[in-house]
Amino acid sequence: MNGCVRWPVALQPRWLPDPDVTTVAILLVAVALAGCRPHRQETAADAMRQGPIVFSSKRDGNWNIYKMEPEGSHVQQLTHTKGEDRESMYPSWSPDRKKIAFASNQDGGFEIYVMSADGSNVTQLTRNSGSDDPAWAPDGKRIAYTSTRDGHGEIWVMNGDGSSPRQLTQTAGEGEGSFNAGWSPDGTKISFISSRDAKSSSLNELEVYTMNVDGSNVKRLTSNGVFDGYPDWSPDGKKITFYSGPVQTGEWDIYALAADGTNLQRLTRNSGRDTRPRWSTDGKRIAFRSDQDGNSEIYVMDSDGSHARRLTFDKAPDRHPDW
Repeated sequence: MNGCVRWPVALQPRWLPDPDVTTVAILLVAVALAGCRPHRQETAADAMRQGPIVFSSKRDGNWNIYKMEPEGSHVQQLTHTKGEDRESMYPSWSPDRKKIAFASNQDGGFEIYVMSADGSNVTQLTRNSGSDDPAWAPDGKRIAYTSTRDGHGEIWVMNGDGSSPRQLTQTAGEGEGSFNAGWSPDGTKISFISSRDAKSSSLNELEVYTMNVDGSNVKRLTSNGVFDGYPDWSPDGKKITFYSGPVQTGEWDIYALAADGTNLQRLTRNSGRDTRPRWSTDGKRIAFRSDQDGNSEIYVMDSDGSHARRLTFDKAPDRHPDW
């Protein structure tokens, strides 16, 4: 790990024992020549190079978009949505980190918007009501999103300026629909969750799928028989993380599997809800939302699930991180 809906709103250096002075000197010289640093220093430095984490929070009374440094400092409010039941949520960084797509009902029904990284230049992209969960393509030219414009959730894709919207999934009459789009790093595939193979409309039959960017070659990756949500690709394209668990208890944990659906691994083991995993750009850490300490907060952990650390400490709920 360390190399030298609107869908239910429901991751030390090891020295030889008692080394003598000569051994320590040799090791320090080797470390310096290799350009390496001990694990904890490297982790802190790498975290700072990742850039800010954006997330949703209700700390001002309404759901709004915020950003903070990777260690949790310098929290800045980006949107200022006001009014009863008005919300701005589900932020998604553009690949060049210059823009943030998000969903908001600030002007009525939920639509996709985009703004500059400092919260300025807000532009509405969709005008169909019932659109959320935007996800930028790796090339920054397209945005995938969920739309309920036909009465059930489907995955759509549009250009980054909102033009040429196109429906990718067809799950009408097959349960609750398809949601939570995410792009593979090479831009050739989209992950999502769907009830297309469900025997009922139960939320416990939402599974993880992938498809080509034109909607073809749909492949089912999970068969857990519980709610699986928010799949996200690792930067090297080898893994997909998601959260999973029964809807009835709301006890959800974060898992990872290979991009072909094999090698399922459980990354968190907390009572309560761990959701919305999002990889750092270097693939070493995962940001996620958890209520393991009693309130909905943003956490970060190593990619193997270790060294989990809480980043936000506000009485209001924080959700939907993106790194």
